Amino acid sequence: MNRILITGAEGFVGSHLIKILRETLDLIIPTCYPPLRPKQGKYIDMDILNFDMVREVFKIHNPDVVFHLAAISSVAKSFVDRPFTYNTNIIGTVNLLEGALSLNKKVKFIFVSTCEVYGGGENLKEDAPIVLKNPYAISKYAAELICREYAGNNIEVMILRPFNHTGPGQSTDFVLPSIARQIAEIERGKKIPLIEVGNIEIKREFMNVLDVVRAYKLAIEKFVPDEVFNISSGCSYSLGTV
Repeated sequence: MNRILITGAEGFVGSHLIKILRETLDLIIPTCYPPLRPKQGKYIDMDILNFDMVREVFKIHNPDVVFHLAAISSVAKSFVDRPFTYNTNIIGTVNLLEGALSLNKKVKFIFVSTCEVYGGGENLKEDAPIVLKNPYAISKYAAELICREYAGNNIEVMILRPFNHTGPGQSTDFVLPSIARQIAEIERGKKIPLIEVGNIEIKREFMNVLDVVRAYKLAIEKFVPDEVFNISSGCSYSLGTV
């Protein structure tokens, strides 16, 4: 039985991940950013920017696997607040790696990066060129490099690069929930019948979050150190089609 610590367990993807992992025999340690603690469920407070708090949580719960989801994950927000994005996504990752290192035992560290490190495109493989177009992508790729630097000191690292995914509970900071909200407001007469959206010719993958968390579960079960894996459907759609 593994002790699996999940960061960002209160978030859109994290909430789906802990549900599917609770079907296993593993011990799940769901951590959350204290101000965002859900009203229901048992969560462990952990601010990844507070190193003393991180180290204490790791000491108490002694994880065998760290699944690192917590991040500023909105490209738009990354432009609005670069310092917070870089702090959270880079320094937060460093604090978790140091927490894992302090356990003085083998720890599997799974870092959830992003397809944004490729700068866009279709049917991309893991060896596609890195093209960093926004602070979010920069922060995630920097954290990837840091994870690789820590690998080998009792820490085994695997990096996942998921493509776009959506589903119940996703913030309206993202395009499909934003469109869905606008449609609902139009139907209720709260908005004129006009959907505001950006470039409708742009193509993106839109995977179901439930498929993505199944891939994450598989990544934990079949952990391969020192590897990068895309989580991708290989199918993209224009926003106009969506």
